Amino acid sequence: MNNNDIKNTIKNVIQGLLDATEAEAKDTELYKFILGKIEKATLGIDDPEDFYYRIMYDFNNVLDAAVSSAPSTNDWLVKSIFLDYAFFDNHLTKFCETLEGPAYSTDKSRYLLKCVVKCRINGGRIQLHPCPENFHHPKTGNWEMWLKYVEGVGRLRHGDPGPYLKAYKNLIDCRKGE
Repeated sequence: MNNNDIKNTIKNVIQGLLDATEAEAKDTELYKFILGKIEKATLGIDDPEDFYYRIMYDFNNVLDAAVSSAPSTNDWLVKSIFLDYAFFDNHLTKFCETLEGPAYSTDKSRYLLKCVVKCRINGGRIQLHPCPENFHHPKTGNWEMWLKYVEGVGRLRHGDPGPYLKAYKNLIDCRKGE
């Protein structure tokens, strides 16, 4: 098998997985509900504001109410992480990749988010011990710096970039000092 055959095989496998995921999503009651709302509203998917206020606004309010019903989500940051996990995970993964390279950046992101939720609910702090056994611990900065960064991502999500930019700069500067 040559390199092109291998690339095509990998491409076909990935496309097959994506197609299966999409087909699975289309088979859910939630998809049918949203599709029904779109059809009822005679809404074309060409106006993002209209789509947001006719579909996503109600959907987001339902999710917000469901997440708010759990006592552990009284904290604004915990609630934000639950409601928009992908936003937080993508930011942390990319930033860990920027600071420390791609190896284990997703593991580091997931670890940090779990720690932030745990600490915000139960109190306390986490000690980061970067060593081969703790591949999921970031090597750059300390716990307080990472907590500030995650809080900054939360503030960014709500339209306030200041705390995010400050925390970002602090971790970049810390990396430069190493």
